[in-house]
Amino acid sequence: TLTANAYVIGYDFTLFNDFTYFLDFPPPIGDQFKQADNRMIYGGSVNYSLPTTLFGAESIWSGGLQTRYDDIKVGLFRTTRTVTRFTVRQDYVDEFSTGAYIENRTEWAPW
Repeated sequence: TLTANAYVIGYDFTLFNDFTYFLDFPPPIGDQFKQADNRMIYGGSVNYSLPTTLFGAESIWSGGLQTRYDDIKVGLFRTTRTVTRFTVRQDYVDEFSTGAYIENRTEWAPW
């Protein structure tokens, strides 16, 4: 049996924080900042399963490959009342991972 799947995920996260309120800047500016994380995730896997017999017991051998790619844009911004004043830092990150596996499933006893 050959099985395959693929997926695409869109992710957009924004968080506003204001721990110190007016420690760095006096009112009405304040100390609020925004953290942003926008990413697209692409991935998939392929698996091949083969039924066999192992020492007289029914067995299934499987092997496959999994992969994932993350295209990430993250940033830290100074804000006032959720309006961006300036960018503290903005980064672009590419992450790629892949893995191979082999699996054996054998039922040695019915219990």
